[in-house]
Amino acid sequence: MKKVDRVVASFGGRHGKSSYIILCQVLEQALAAMPEEPSMGALCQEVGQSSGKKAETVYKSLSRAVKDIWENGDRQALERAIGYHLLEEPTPKELVMSLAQALWCQELAVEYHLLESGLEQK
Repeated sequence: MKKVDRVVASFGGRHGKSSYIILCQVLEQALAAMPEEPSMGALCQEVGQSSGKKAETVYKSLSRAVKDIWENGDRQALERAIGYHLLEEPTPKELVMSLAQALWCQELAVEYHLLESGLEQK
């Protein structure tokens, strides 16, 4: 979760808000499911069960985090993290899936580099 937390902190607005904790938890679940894209309903349900919240509450929290990132965060850092330019505020699904895909691709690149160099990943 440290990597996810660092990435979110790099562009987040007011990172101390509880909605950012939920964003990181949902992002972790989405990353674990890659290369498949689970539905937001399933992700919110999983995080809700582990945190004792309803799926609807998790989704509302995600929406607040996305709004805060858009209004108070570093958009250029967000665009670097997801790898494309945003013309408008992303939906919670767009943000979560874009970040999960970007992080997953980074992990694959590291694994490939380690294999090519003959090193083992620890």
